[in-house]
Amino acid sequence: MYKVIIWGMGKIYNQYINSLKLQEFLSNIEIVGITGRERLYDYLDGYRYIEPCEIGKLHIDYVIVATEGYYNEVIIEAEHMGFNRENIFPIRIFAIPCFDFVNYVKLVHSHISIFANDCWGGLTYHSLAMKFRTPLINMFETDEDYLKLVSNLKYYFSLKLEFDRWGYESNGDAYPVCRLDDILLYFNHYKSMTEIEEKWYSRVERINYNNLFIMMFTENRHSLEMFSNLPIKKKVCFVPFESTIECACTLKFANKKSNEPFWRLVNGIPRGIYNDYDVISLLNDGEGYNKRIIKPDF
Repeated sequence: MYKVIIWGMGKIYNQYINSLKLQEFLSNIEIVGITGRERLYDYLDGYRYIEPCEIGKLHIDYVIVATEGYYNEVIIEAEHMGFNRENIFPIRIFAIPCFDFVNYVKLVHSHISIFANDCWGGLTYHSLAMKFRTPLINMFETDEDYLKLVSNLKYYFSLKLEFDRWGYESNGDAYPVCRLDDILLYFNHYKSMTEIEEKWYSRVERINYNNLFIMMFTENRHSLEMFSNLPIKKKVCFVPFESTIECACTLKFANKKSNEPFWRLVNGIPRGIYNDYDVISLLNDGEGYNKRIIKPDF
């Protein structure tokens, strides 16, 4: 059981109090107390108010930030008290479906590097409030080039990123297309090479090759077969069709949303629109089977 302190006791705290109580009931956390800028109450929901200057004297594992207005200031103050940045979480993580604090902590401290052939990786990191440990953020690749990339990650990420040409969105907006040897990377959420390079090389340095999760989405059965042959333990390929291949994850609702591009459906899951898998189990264990969408046996 982890000991936590809740930093904030206003509107945001009120939105999540039931979720906090559930984690207490499951014996995942013990809420030592609450704190904030003002001592509005001596006790709230049974938790005693603790002055910020007293927090450092207590044995607390994690700080849960229950405020939006001065979120960054709380992080800085908590770090000055000696808390590791990885042990400070926004309270919004408690809204993740089927959330379990113990499994979440396991995931955060695993320093997982998520690779994806579109924005899924960045969206997933953001939804989990976790640090980016991959350079493949806000961009996309073709199936062929992505399969080359994830087949030889260390080689490609040892290379210097080179500008190749400009690509264009349907509305005419331009974005850089870069080259790593024989593959192209489409940085469709960037405006300049300066912006790209500010992020790319620092994120390359953060890659944890000891804990990789490789995601792909495709509508091509041959690409799925190629992906399945990658010698990577934790991987998933989202597809709109049924398949017996072990790493394939058929999005059950895709045929009901055939009027939307498949990439948008894939990215709708980390955004909380659809519910095909349990993201924490998927990343921790490589298995994201979601009982929420299966008919109950009763």
